[in-house]
Formats: sequence, structure tokens, C-alpha cells
Amino acid sequence: RATWQEAKVVANSMRYFQTERKLKLLGNVKIAYRDITGWGDSASYLIDEQKVILTEKAGAQQGENKLSGDRIMVSLRDQKIYLLGKGKVIIGEEGLKK
Repeated sequence: RATWQEAKVVANSMRYFQTERKLKLLGNVKIAYRDITGWGDSASYLIDEQKVILTEKAGAQQGENKLSGDRIMVSLRDQKIYLLGKGKVIIGEEGLKK
């Protein structure tokens, strides 16, 4: 279990790479940050960029918006989720009104 400000990350195992300033997360990864939840089989947390890259059966949700695919990025700095590569996007009705 790891925390950064309001973000909470849980995984079966975590390994910190000091020279790269990266945390590698393996097994049943889950992230919760404000209105964002994300999950995947593995992930990398890029500390300086404040980004979590979820991989392998990755998914994320922000409000009614949902993403699923091979790789999803959660930007803690921007409070947004991004689909990297092929995947599926579901935009809730609230997101269409803006």
C-alpha cells in the first residue's frame, strides 16, 4: 500500500527504482484519487511526472466516464485519465453536456 497526498495505491508487490524515480506495481493494482479509480494487473508510477501507467487488463473510471484497454494513464497532476493505444471508451451523459 502506498499513498501520495490524496492518492491511494494498492498492489500485491511494489518495487522502487531510485535512479529512475519510479515505483513498479505488480499484481491486482488499484488506484483511488479523488473522483478517479483505476485498476490493472501491473503499473508504473512515475514520481516526478505524477503519472500512473496501468497495464494488462487495465481500466479506469472518472465519474460516468470509463476506459478499458491494454494501457491507461492516470495523471494525478491534471486529475485526468488517458487511454494509451487500443481500448474502449464510455462517455457518460454528463460528459456529453459540457
